[in-house]
Order: sequence, then structure tokens, then C-alpha cells
Amino acid sequence: MAILAAAGDIGGLRALVPALERLTADGGRVYLWDHRDLPAALPALPRVKNIPRDARCTVFSTSVADTVPLELARRSRAAGLRVECVLDNWMNYRRRLEMDGAGLFVPDAYYVMDELARTRAIDEGLPPEIVMVSGHPGLADLAPPAPDARRVLRRRIAELMGFDAGVELIVWVSEPAGREQGAGYTEEQALGELCSAVRANGGPWAICVLAHPREDRALVQVAWARRSLGLPGGVLPRGDISSRDAVGAANAVAGMTSILLYESWLLGRPTLSLQPGLVRDDLRIYRARQGVFCVETAQERPRIAAWLEQAKEGASPPRPELETHRGAALRLAGAWRPYSL
Repeated sequence: MAILAAAGDIGGLRALVPALERLTADGGRVYLWDHRDLPAALPALPRVKNIPRDARCTVFSTSVADTVPLELARRSRAAGLRVECVLDNWMNYRRRLEMDGAGLFVPDAYYVMDELARTRAIDEGLPPEIVMVSGHPGLADLAPPAPDARRVLRRRIAELMGFDAGVELIVWVSEPAGREQGAGYTEEQALGELCSAVRANGGPWAICVLAHPREDRALVQVAWARRSLGLPGGVLPRGDISSRDAVGAANAVAGMTSILLYESWLLGRPTLSLQPGLVRDDLRIYRARQGVFCVETAQERPRIAAWLEQAKEGASPPRPELETHRGAALRLAGAWRPYSL
């Protein structure tokens, strides 16, 4: 017996890979659907373009842009396989399972990150009996960098960005919000709000912009040039420092809806979700997180100053919610093991 695994975008990839690594380390047999980056992330595993005869279960991660994993899930169900899904975020619980236009696909198991995600998935119409809290395997090893490692990271970021390593570091997490979400604002508008607030509040701040893998980096750099107006910083080059390391090195982290804001919050970093003019209620995913500064309206802008003040005070210890994710890879590997041996 074996399982077949498929992933689309980078978020889903990060959710699947640690669990698949644990499963194969314990002797489980796994095939990878030959699509996007999953085969490259696990090069020792066989890749396939047809459903193997010995496959008993297909596991896939969701996407808001890539329909291939969902299409494979439907093919697998038609072939008589069990189908399980892993969700790597807190929004579009239902949309991710019907985005190919073929109606709602209900997997045999729908693994979500926490109780908040379970409640919201059920509210959107998923059957309660299939929605299970697993934690996020990609967060199992999340931890703040040691002080010496953090200093090294900050110096390296300062060198790459061309600013003084002694300034306070803000990491801005970009994402293609305007094009993909219809949120009521664009990512450039949100970045502009941040830059205006930082300039207004003064202080020795530098901003390190993390471009999303689906963004055109040249356009992100143009947006920074238009909106920064003299603030030190820039767009972090790819490949030198990971997004997670940048978040760990920061004094404060801001963005819109990225899961990197959740990582920042778990690590105890002052965290800001900035969505000016937001029109979609399902994108208010951080308002339920105690301690996250959320700004959507002009009346809420003073929260940005409060967030910066908190950043000056230093990071808090990691949050206890981090423990939810420690055993996520083990839980999923255990669930899949009966179909892979």
C-alpha cells in the first residue's frame, strides 16, 4: 500500500513536507504527484503522473490559485481512494474545495491548524465529523533565534539593505492581495499606510520587505520606491535569508493576511495586520488573535503607533499556542501510516 501526495503553492507545500518526511522515515511508502515544487522538496521519493495501483489514500494541500491538487482529489475519489486534505491557513475553507468549478468536494478528513480554524470551517458548511485539528507541520520547529544568531541575521539584513545595523527593524510581509483577494485595497496601498505611519512616528526604523513567491519582485520594488520616500530599507533578495529568519530577526512584523504574521505572533514579536479599506469579512483572520494590532480604518491608525511603541520595548516570550503545532507532523504521519505500509 502507499499514499499519493500533491501540493500546489508554497503554503501547502510547507504544510505537507514535514509530515511526509516523518512518514517515510518510519517506513511509509509515498508517491508524489509530479506538479510544482513538491517533488523537488522530497527528491528521494518517486514522482508519478498517474494514480499508482497500490495507492490507497491521496493527501493534498489546498490553494487559492492552483486547481491541480483539487482535481487530483476528485480523480482519486472516483478511483476509490480515500482522500484527505491539509489546510495551511485560516480563510477560504470552503472555496478551496470548490475552486475548480466542479462543486464542493468533501474529503474524508480535513486537517486544520487550530480550534478557531475548525469552528470557521464548520461555519462554512464542512461536516463537523471530518474537520480535525492537527496543528501545522510547517510550524513544528518554529522557535526564536538565539541572541547571537539574531544579531548575525540583523547585520546581514542591514548589509543587504544598505542601512545601519543599529536601527530598529520592521519586516513587511507582502502578498498579492489586490489581484488575488479582492480585499478592497492593494498591497501597495497597505505598504504606503505603513510607511506614512513610520515616518509620522519618527525613530530609527528600517523596513525589510518580503516579496511573496507569487508576486513580481520588480513590481514590489517599484512599490517600495514610490511609497518609502526616504525610509531606509528595501526588498530582501531571495535565497540569502529565509522569510522565517527575517521574521525572527525583526523588532516588529507587519503585513496583511500572511501566515508569517501568525509565526511572528507565536514568537512574541509585535505584530500588525494592516488592511486599509478592507471589504471582506473572511480576511479579518487576525482579529481573533489576542495581541495582534489590526488596522482597517482611519480611526484605527493610532494602533500603528501603539504597535511601534511595543516594538521599542522588545519581544515577548513565545506564546503557549506554539505547542499546538509541535506534534503536527507526527499526528498526520500517524493518520496516514495505515494506508502506506
